[in-house]
Amino acid sequence: MRAESAIGFLNAGFAREKIALTAKAKRIAKLAKRLETDSGLVEIIQFAHQALETEEGAYRWLSREHKLLEERTPIEMMLDGHGGRVMQFLVNIEYSLPA
Repeated sequence: MRAESAIGFLNAGFAREKIALTAKAKRIAKLAKRLETDSGLVEIIQFAHQALETEEGAYRWLSREHKLLEERTPIEMMLDGHGGRVMQFLVNIEYSLPA
C-alpha cells in the first residue's frame, strides 16, 4: 500500500467514526430533551447506574448496540418507546437472570 492510499484509508475511517459520533451525540441530545418530561426514562438511567455500578459503565452500556436489542442501543430503544424492554434487560443484569 502506498502512503497516499494508507492516508486515504485512515481519513475514510476517521470520517466514518466522526459521522457515527455525530449520530450518537444527536441521539443523546434527543434523549436529554425527553428526560425533562419523562420520569420513566430517568428511572431507567438511574437503574442502569445502579446495575452497572458506575456512571461510565452505565453510559457505555446505554450507548452501545446489543444483540438482544436487535443490534440497537438502549438509548435508541428508549427513544422509540421501548423503555420497558431496556428496564427488563437491566433487571436481568442486576439480578444475574438469563436474558
